[in-house]
Amino acid sequence: MQKRGLTHQEAIEYIGVKRRTFDEVWRPRLTAMRQGSCVIFDRHDIDKLFDEFKAVAAAAAPPLPDQAASPCPVPPTRPASAYRATRPTDSFEAVAKKVLADQAQRRRR
Repeated sequence: MQKRGLTHQEAIEYIGVKRRTFDEVWRPRLTAMRQGSCVIFDRHDIDKLFDEFKAVAAAAAPPLPDQAASPCPVPPTRPASAYRATRPTDSFEAVAKKVLADQAQRRRR
């Protein structure tokens, strides 16, 4: 059974991001509890925020090529790595900023 409360370092490892990304993108959106000299984050809050970021990333992702329309989406003369490099993707930080901006706009309404 996983513990529910995570220390700062455990939360960073649980999410799988660098400390700076956690402190700039994740921590402002999480409610921390002080327990003695430790700061504790609720794993359920982290999971919910992770799902929000995932939903934003999924909405921003370009649609995948229809497999039925083209059995081979990568031309044989072009390496697969070149095909993947041409697909636009947002960085995690860009997606997180979009989520924050969207929530700030909702609060103003």
